[in-house]
Amino acid sequence: MLTLTRRIACFATLALLVCSQAMAKGDSYVFDYHGWHIDASKASDQPLDAVTKAVVKQIDGIETLGIAQDIVSFMRTVPLHAQGSHDGAPAHYDRATGIDFRVDALDPKKPVLLHELLRAFQEQKFKAPDNTIITGAYQASRASGTWPTTAPMLKSPQDYFAATATVYLFGDIDTEPFSRGRLHEAQPEYWKWLGGMFDGFHGCEGVQ
Repeated sequence: MLTLTRRIACFATLALLVCSQAMAKGDSYVFDYHGWHIDASKASDQPLDAVTKAVVKQIDGIETLGIAQDIVSFMRTVPLHAQGSHDGAPAHYDRATGIDFRVDALDPKKPVLLHELLRAFQEQKFKAPDNTIITGAYQASRASGTWPTTAPMLKSPQDYFAATATVYLFGDIDTEPFSRGRLHEAQPEYWKWLGGMFDGFHGCEGVQ
């Protein structure tokens, strides 16, 4: 009888431990989603549900863009660090740490995380030929006068790629080059190169 009692107590303890671990996992500000790793511990002053929903919507948006799976697989390796509400850029990429982003800047209609993930993709995965193409397109864009010299995308080849690739994949944004149609019209050959890079030219269908 004593042995049976001890067994029952042991099972009860294990059950409580499993339940506690499940609750902790569900209530954690550090979590995984579809292979992405998110550390939102610095945003713990905000409701976890709101933080989770904001991040998940950004990730779901990226996963439904039709980007080649090897690129998405790489993007999943970039750590994501949520910050609380504060002034500053919506998101910032650093190779050593990953991407820091403001939770209050995450809007499903704005590809905040995608833009910075594209920076990571270029820096970590591109070889000389690809970067040469980007630099050439960047210089041609500056020389064309199509966009104001103060446009954020003309600050550097890296800014140029992040902005143009974001528009190619996502569609309209509120800074240059603004839309797929305007980018396609301004630099059709570069547009085709983006298509080959990301999805086999699917983006050339229905350009607006």
